[in-house]
Amino acid sequence: MEILYGHRRSIMYISRKFLFTVVVLIIIIGAWFFLKNTGNSTILYGPQTIAGKDLDSAIARGIDFLVEQQRFDGGFDIQLCDTTEPERCDPIRSAVNTAGVIAHLDAFDDDPRISLIIKRAIAFIKADMQLSPDGKHGVWNLFAQKDIKYGRIPADIDGIALVSFVLGKYGEGFPGDVTAFDIYRNPSGLYLNWISEEWNQTEQDRHAFAGGSVQQFPNPDYFGVDCVVNTDVLSYFSSVQEETEPLCTYINEVIEKRLYPECSFYYRNPYLLFSVVTNAATNRGAACLEQSVDPIVQEIISTVRSDGTWSENFLSNIFAVSALLQAGYTGTEVDRAVEYILSEQQEDGGWKNATIFPDLYNPVFYGSPEITTTGAMYVLDLYRNAKDN
Repeated sequence: MEILYGHRRSIMYISRKFLFTVVVLIIIIGAWFFLKNTGNSTILYGPQTIAGKDLDSAIARGIDFLVEQQRFDGGFDIQLCDTTEPERCDPIRSAVNTAGVIAHLDAFDDDPRISLIIKRAIAFIKADMQLSPDGKHGVWNLFAQKDIKYGRIPADIDGIALVSFVLGKYGEGFPGDVTAFDIYRNPSGLYLNWISEEWNQTEQDRHAFAGGSVQQFPNPDYFGVDCVVNTDVLSYFSSVQEETEPLCTYINEVIEKRLYPECSFYYRNPYLLFSVVTNAATNRGAACLEQSVDPIVQEIISTVRSDGTWSENFLSNIFAVSALLQAGYTGTEVDRAVEYILSEQQEDGGWKNATIFPDLYNPVFYGSPEITTTGAMYVLDLYRNAKDN
């Protein structure tokens, strides 16, 4: 009898242990399905964890940083940095970089410091303007006239388009006849990069040096032109209601046929391309690019990494999430990206230097902590507005 009772007790113990194990497994499996269907990121990085006051505080600290970094002459330097020791940088005075810094600052003009930053920056930009060879257009070199490196390269169409848009945005008059660009086009109506026939003659060599080849493109005229440069030109032209059909056809085909990053031999960053295309389509009047917005969104979503970033280059993450927000996408990928951007703000209120574009021939890159900072602020403002609506 004792043996039988002990046997039954053993069976009951085993049954209870088995039942407990089953219950634990059910809980684990249920939790797995819940996380799978709702998304880990929703719990870890949901919008409830990003309070509006956190966004406001981060933006205010970013403005503090810009106030401290603006030069006495109103400009913001671009940095030429060593790729192996990125903290080793030489500052370069640049009206083009200054225009990039203030391009989106009007979103924060409720802070009186912003108006002063913009006013001083515009004065610096206008003082650095030269006239194009035909005397019809204001032109700017990446290196300001007072910088020691001025004269090493000619003025470029990309930088001129950016500066022209920014000055027009803030209502500043300047010689702005876009026909000054027309002599620097290829047979398909696409724009080369330099206000210099001599430099433009070697663009195909530069494209080949960057790893591109004419066989990669459906149209041989796509070789020797830069897709980011042409998108920036399209953005400017659209803002002044100029005809842009050849540029639209080209850029839409670049996105449709995934011709990046080979289409850009100066920037080499597909997320930068995605950001400028969506910005042109949604903010600058380039309605012809709207067909490219959804493919860009799908490409960005498909390439996000498990940690919620897209690249080791911090600017790539800013470009990626800005493209998503400009396109009206506010999924969990955006929540995670914004959380990451907030976590990377430095003690001085700015965000770290990152690669805007590399040098084609030397182990250096061009970056700007001020560009990174205003880019981060722009994303935070887009996100804040998206969550408020």
